[in-house]
Amino acid sequence: MIIVDTNVWREISHAQGNQRVKRWFVDHETEVLLSSIVLSEMLYGVCKMDDGQKKQLMLSWYQRLETEFSDRVLDYDRKCASAYGLLANEIRLEGLDTGVMDAMIAAQAIANEAAIATRNAKDFAFAGIAVIDPWAE
Repeated sequence: MIIVDTNVWREISHAQGNQRVKRWFVDHETEVLLSSIVLSEMLYGVCKMDDGQKKQLMLSWYQRLETEFSDRVLDYDRKCASAYGLLANEIRLEGLDTGVMDAMIAAQAIANEAAIATRNAKDFAFAGIAVIDPWAE
């Protein structure tokens, strides 16, 4: 199982997106999970956009994605909450500057024994989970 981070979803949403990333996604689509945390990040990003055609296109894309992957949305549950509590404490003890959303996504990966596909491997290096960079694959 592979949790796909927000930056990968953004890349494949663009017509001019990186072809290597798009190919990676097609090759691994059956393994892909859509994190409920990533969904919230993406919708927030769309909501922040100025009103206009691009915002409407991205909102339509978001809604299609949510529908198409509805059976593969990974919800944030009690196992994730427990993993996050332990991970957040490690982050605090190590003095790391890790965003809450990234730590929550990492906790989902830990709780579900999943890898994370992202361009920002450094954002997840602290968690000791498998990280895949589709730009480098």
